[in-house]
Amino acid sequence: MLRVQGNADTGQFASIQSRLRGMSPAYTAEQIAQGQARTRSVGTTGRAVNVEPPSTRFRTYTPSNFLRVSVPANWEQVNTGGGGITYAPEGGFLSGNSETAFTHGIEIGVATGGSGNLQRDSQQLLDNFARTNPQLERAGSTRRVSIGGRQGLSTPLANVSEVTGQREYVNLSTAQLRDGTILYLIGVAPQTEAATYERAFQRVRDTLQIADR
Repeated sequence: MLRVQGNADTGQFASIQSRLRGMSPAYTAEQIAQGQARTRSVGTTGRAVNVEPPSTRFRTYTPSNFLRVSVPANWEQVNTGGGGITYAPEGGFLSGNSETAFTHGIEIGVATGGSGNLQRDSQQLLDNFARTNPQLERAGSTRRVSIGGRQGLSTPLANVSEVTGQREYVNLSTAQLRDGTILYLIGVAPQTEAATYERAFQRVRDTLQIADR
């Protein structure tokens, strides 16, 4: 409702508009009083986002007719426009200019064209991800895990977030479906919060229900 006098159509004004549009809403009085807000510096413009830690309560979604997934109750299912489905907390998912990215949360999808060998197909999937994320690298050895009651593989990775420019923890978990395709889960969180989010990712893997018979 400000009244601005003079010519606003200048380069400086456009720059300020761009920075303001990139900012997230301010904290509410309730959030400040409860001390729940966590501020993150996101992107080169210093965009601030409010990302709460994963809730200890979980909520179940049915993203497909053969899959049920339970995620922290403060994560929402968001539309990425791609082949996977992402669950992320408020402020942890960004969309704009036909591009999407998430700094906190997990993506679940199916990779076709499997060879029937989980280890080989998982490595191929990792190689594909690395082509579009040149700073992605292994942060530990692959280990066997349970994913929805069936044998799977989990690989810890490190990356530099395209949103924040900071180091992030990435976990790639895979399991083979009965038709030979690969079910994958990609968990992402800032490196400083890796331990907290890995516990949430593990619970998602453990409670996943797969009915692809």
